[in-house]
Amino acid sequence: MHGKGAYKYENVRIGLNARLDTLQAAILLPKLREFDKEVEHRNWAAARYADLLKDKFQVPVVRDGYFSSFGYYTLKAENEEQRTKMMGALNEAGVPTMIYYPVPLHLQKVYQSLGYREGDLPVSEKLSKTVFSLPMHGYITEDVINYICKTMQNI
Repeated sequence: MHGKGAYKYENVRIGLNARLDTLQAAILLPKLREFDKEVEHRNWAAARYADLLKDKFQVPVVRDGYFSSFGYYTLKAENEEQRTKMMGALNEAGVPTMIYYPVPLHLQKVYQSLGYREGDLPVSEKLSKTVFSLPMHGYITEDVINYICKTMQNI
């Protein structure tokens, strides 16, 4: 369970997620055959998001020579207030959003013994307060992306 504490993103001990039962394996095998197609579709979706949002937001960039599977499509807001406003408006429009890592790793309970304090890693801390992720999966449609981006442009 990743060393999970009281809530999903609180890590109180070093752990990992290595669970895979027989049913999960049976579902995973056919999905592996589709993996390359899904990653290709995710890259298409990421490019579509970037094209529609690049004038208003800092969009993810994959450097030349590198590749992304786009497990998430994460944007960086100007500040925590803009993120809250954006996520609230998207939620009202029926668009789910997510903050995947609200507490930087160096501030997790599991690493308290290392002596890090708030302010030690300011970039990580700022990102934990400003990033949020939009819907992203291997079957997302252009209509859905267009709706999300149009909603964001009107906020």
